[in-house]
Order: sequence, then C-alpha cells, then structure tokens
Amino acid sequence: MVCQGKEHAVSVRISLLVVGLLGGPLVAGATPERRSWDVQLRDSSNAPVSLSRWRGRPTVFFYEDQRSTEQNVALKREIFARAKAHRLFGKANVLGVANLHGLDWFPVKVFALSAVREAERKESVPVLVDWDRALCAPPWSLPAEASSVVLLDADGRLVHAWSGPLGPREIDDFFARLSQLLEVDIGPAT
Repeated sequence: MVCQGKEHAVSVRISLLVVGLLGGPLVAGATPERRSWDVQLRDSSNAPVSLSRWRGRPTVFFYEDQRSTEQNVALKREIFARAKAHRLFGKANVLGVANLHGLDWFPVKVFALSAVREAERKESVPVLVDWDRALCAPPWSLPAEASSVVLLDADGRLVHAWSGPLGPREIDDFFARLSQLLEVDIGPAT
C-alpha cells in the first residue's frame, strides 16, 4: 500500500480518549509467519524510541493523522470502560502514534510536539510520533489518512490490524482477540 495524502495543516489536534489498560475494513490480518515487528518512532520529546520497548504485555496502538482522531472514539471509550469494569489496568499497553508527516520543520515541529505532549498529559497515554510515515511502509502498510487500530501480542507479533471507523462487528472482534491475549473474558462493561 502506498502512502498518499495531502500535507497536514500547521495546527495539530490529537485526541486520545483511552486511559489505563490500553494504556472499517481490514488493513492487515494475522500474519502466518507471526514474526515480531518493530519500528523506530519518536517520543513526545522527539527522542528516538522503538515500539519493542512495550513488549512483555499485549499492546494496542492507534495510528492516526490529525483528521482521523475521532474515527474510533467509541472504541477508545469502550476500552477504558471495560478495563475499569474488569479491573484490567496495567495488563496491556495502549499507545497513540501520531502520523505527523509533513510537520517536521521549524517552527511547526515545536507546535506539533507541544500538542502531542498535551495529549499525553490529558489522557495519560504515551503518544509516539511518526514523522516519516514509517508505519505506512511494509511490513505494517497502514494507511496514512485513517485511524488504524493495531493489536500486538506480548512478543510484539501482529495479531490483527483494522483501519477506518470500526463497526460493531469489528469492535467485537477486537475485544475477542484481546480477551484471548489477556486470557480473560473482557465482555461489555455492566
């Protein structure tokens, strides 16, 4: 999949509504080889960080550009509600990854990183930065202009990835797969 898209506006708005546990159409399914994948990104201070840093627990990350942060708000809220209801905080990682391609120049970069730090502070979720669309390239091949939800096992192997607004069936599938990884039924919050 080739990453294409318009250059992002100067103003950056990152909205992540998930706190705690975790910290459309199918984009990439389970991979037969089940190898561990990694990628070099940047943290909110612009220091290099590897996605493998979060190995050891299942990891969910949302890969979003500034225009797609609202596409999966319902899933983000449901993750938090189920984590709270089932006392699962700390059992898995949740990360945001901001696709900030085109904003890696002074002074725009300063404002973009400030917005990322504000999102981290507000939502208590680490937010990483992808300046170069590294997650759009193989083996990830995530679309540049959509909200992608990626589920990795504790060893960093891709379990499944979805892209675009997830409907009820995809959300059920997400929670079924996450339940398997956590070895606990995390059905709807009651």
